[in-house]
Amino acid sequence: MPKIPFGLGEKYQPTRSVKNYPQLTCYWEVLFDNKTLSAFEVSGLNEKLEYVEYRNGSNPDSRLTKRLTKILGGTIKITWGIFDENENGAHLYHIWRDDRLTDHDEDAKINILVILKDENRHPVMSWNCTGCYPVEYQGPTLKGDVSEIATQTLIIQAEKIKSNMGAPRLT
Repeated sequence: MPKIPFGLGEKYQPTRSVKNYPQLTCYWEVLFDNKTLSAFEVSGLNEKLEYVEYRNGSNPDSRLTKRLTKILGGTIKITWGIFDENENGAHLYHIWRDDRLTDHDEDAKINILVILKDENRHPVMSWNCTGCYPVEYQGPTLKGDVSEIATQTLIIQAEKIKSNMGAPRLT
C-alpha cells in the first residue's frame, strides 16, 4: 500500500502502479551446469542475425532483397565475487575445463539458464543459453593502493539464446 500524502486522506489514488514500471534488473539467478552461481553481473544475453543482400541480374526491379544467412549466439560475460567458503564460478569453470574440454569430451558444451526475478523473487523472464563453451577466464586485478572487491569473470560463447517470459522453461 503506498503511503498517503498528507491532507489527501482516503481519496488518494496512486497515478502509477508498479505494473507500469519496467522490471528492475537487480534480482537474478544463474544456473550453470545444474548449480546456482551467485553472479555480480551478467551481460551479453543477445543474438545477432546476419543477412546477405541479393539481387538477380535479370530481375527488372533494382531493389536488393535480404536473406537470413545465420543466427549467432551471444558472448555472455558472467562476473562474480570471490568468497572463501562457497563453490563459486571459478571452481565450476575449472571442473568444466579439466573434466570436459581437455578430454575432448563431446558433451563439453553445457546449457546456462539466467532467470530475471521481480522484487518478490518470482521469475519474470528467463534466457536459455544452449551449446555454451568457455572463451576466456579473467582473475581479479590485485593492486596494493585500492580496496575493491575481488571479482572474476568468465566469458562464454553460446550457440543459441532463447528468451522466455514468465517462469523459466528449459529447452
